[in-house]
Amino acid sequence: KDPRTVLELAALPSLPNDTGVLAVLIDSVHIIDELAYSSKWHFPLIADPEGVALERISAGEPTQNSLNWHSAASTAGYGTPGYRNSQSYEQELFLSAFHISPKIFSPDNDGVDDEATIAYQLESGGYVANVFIFNDQGRQVQHLAKNDLLAPKGYWRWNGLDDKNVKLPSGIYVIYIEAFSLQGEKRSAKLTIIKK
Repeated sequence: KDPRTVLELAALPSLPNDTGVLAVLIDSVHIIDELAYSSKWHFPLIADPEGVALERISAGEPTQNSLNWHSAASTAGYGTPGYRNSQSYEQELFLSAFHISPKIFSPDNDGVDDEATIAYQLESGGYVANVFIFNDQGRQVQHLAKNDLLAPKGYWRWNGLDDKNVKLPSGIYVIYIEAFSLQGEKRSAKLTIIKK
């Protein structure tokens, strides 16, 4: 996001995908930080970690702690160069929450409430989420998020279309969110929204 945070080098050493060691040095002598990493630190449900960054969760935790690293969120493009890591969090604990805004939206491309925002804030990253949208008869019309790897907080947007990009009729819709972690933690919510 900010080009001033990117340092361009003439060449980078090879970074193997499976294991390796990275070090940040001053004057080629003083080590600022060092990490021996492993591809085993990636989120286990990612089929192919190629192109997925490993992100440090907390700058206050030891660099070499494998539990302090996580695959970048899919909702952040699997990497966040130049800005805050998608999986970073402060030491405070957040309550699990899902919110929708606005409660009534009108996807008519007039620039006012054209999309619904489904926001989440979890106590940590690493959850995998599915978001389903059902019409007032209980029929699924949209599978908005499919096994998205989440950052601690973020959002999805719904434009009022179904899975085939067909405009849905006005009415009441139910948004069902399910999120789970590999530690067996589960969060879910049912939210209602009115589409004009």
